[in-house]
Amino acid sequence: MTVITDGIYPQEFPSAFVSAAASAGAAVEVLSTPPSGDVAENLPPRVVESLGRQEVLVLCTTALFPRPARQRAARRGARVLSLCGIDAAIYRRSCDLNHHQVARVTEHAALRLAAGGRYHVTSKEGTDLILEVAPGAPIQLTGLARCAGEIAVLPAGVLAVLPVPGTARGWVVVTGSIEGLGLCETPVALEVADGRVVEIAGGRQAAALARRLRQGDTD
Repeated sequence: MTVITDGIYPQEFPSAFVSAAASAGAAVEVLSTPPSGDVAENLPPRVVESLGRQEVLVLCTTALFPRPARQRAARRGARVLSLCGIDAAIYRRSCDLNHHQVARVTEHAALRLAAGGRYHVTSKEGTDLILEVAPGAPIQLTGLARCAGEIAVLPAGVLAVLPVPGTARGWVVVTGSIEGLGLCETPVALEVADGRVVEIAGGRQAAALARRLRQGDTD
């Protein structure tokens, strides 16, 4: 097993993997990458050479480990687990779980969504969204890499589908995390009409999300 980390990432996580693997009698090597967003451009030669050499690759880096490198390791037969960007608070909130149960629930929901159809999604926080989904396998993150060549990501329990264009309408209220913006300090409410976000309300993170969307693709 190879564990890749950096000088900023909380070391209790890679240390736990090393201890568990050693207790099971597995050979473990720990490699380091630059502790910055430049990890994609500056992978040390020793790290590049190691990709796929071991049966298990655990990524514990502050910056997102480059996708081509993860895929290269998987193509060579490694089982890859990515915990990039995880801190102690995220771990306590969404990783200290029964991951086999998370995987079962995720896979069951994926089977239901794969059939497609019209969905009405509600939550006690205020989400009230109607959308149509075309038949097809959704993207799912179960958190488990059971077979050679599989890539898993934590936190898990994620499903992703694309609504049929123009069908989504209503409100989505986010009280968890937003990628790159962290855990919401106050709820972020997004109004959706004809498949587009037309209004975003909330606190600091709502304003940051609105700026991000304005700077991106207008579609």
